[in-house]
Amino acid sequence: MRKEVRRALNFQAMVIASQGSEAKAVTAFGQACAEFDTSDDISVEIDRYAELLGVSSRVLTDAYLKCRPAFESIPDDVNVLTWEDGGWPKGTHDSPFCPRFLFTRGNGSLLGRVSVAVLGTRRPSEEGKRLCIETVKTLGKKGIVTASGMALGIEGVSHLAALQNGWPTIAVLGTELGSCYPPEHAKLQEEIAQRGILVSRFSPALTPQKWFLALANRLLCTLASAVVVIEERDGGGAVSQAEFALDAGRPVFLYRSSVDNDALLWPRRLASRSGVVVVDKPGDITRHLFPDKPAEKKPKKILPEQLSLF
Repeated sequence: MRKEVRRALNFQAMVIASQGSEAKAVTAFGQACAEFDTSDDISVEIDRYAELLGVSSRVLTDAYLKCRPAFESIPDDVNVLTWEDGGWPKGTHDSPFCPRFLFTRGNGSLLGRVSVAVLGTRRPSEEGKRLCIETVKTLGKKGIVTASGMALGIEGVSHLAALQNGWPTIAVLGTELGSCYPPEHAKLQEEIAQRGILVSRFSPALTPQKWFLALANRLLCTLASAVVVIEERDGGGAVSQAEFALDAGRPVFLYRSSVDNDALLWPRRLASRSGVVVVDKPGDITRHLFPDKPAEKKPKKILPEQLSLF
């Protein structure tokens, strides 16, 4: 078993042994990292691990044995990142929901590039789809990576638009890497693994839960440099994601077509918050993220007769 996989396995065993308290496991694992090599088999320091976690060695051993088979089956093309890795995405540590490990498959260098999360309804209008595609094209031409969460509707359209135009895309999953939700996107998920990157904060030892999606959404919003909401209904999930992005200090872009829609309440409410930028067209987003530098003034040419003055 690879060292990084064994380290993630040890941490997952600690989470299970602490009855799902990831925060408690993070603290104990951090102390363990300072004392000994956490990539060794957990049995080497089982008593100390248990002491740091505040559980019995038997409870921790049982948790370890329970999740080990899932980690042994992790494919070689899956990378496991931890905070100490150079490839860990910057800007995520400030989030209270920052995971201790990430499981990725694909081009890891994409996590170091500027990305924008493209969000929206699962039932988009034709105009919403068109605007989503134009947004992705505009971002891609500027070298910005489109990120999203693989959901039906706008999120799926954004991933497809990127791939169809020859650009990579980042998909943050609400499941472990070996699963796919929604199942309709199984082919898309595999294509992203080959031409972009799949990212999950969930280990293969975990059974999917409804609340996993909320954690995945928060990870997406902290990985991205900014968020754009294409189209959404009142009470839709993309609105909650946008609010979390604002709390995390990420700018949120809304289209004026949404803000001017009298049938919706959320756009005007969200637009009143600091950090929200209302734009008319996709190009406004890239101009806001990368404002044109003022032209440098050329030095005034000095004439020969002026030189005689010195």
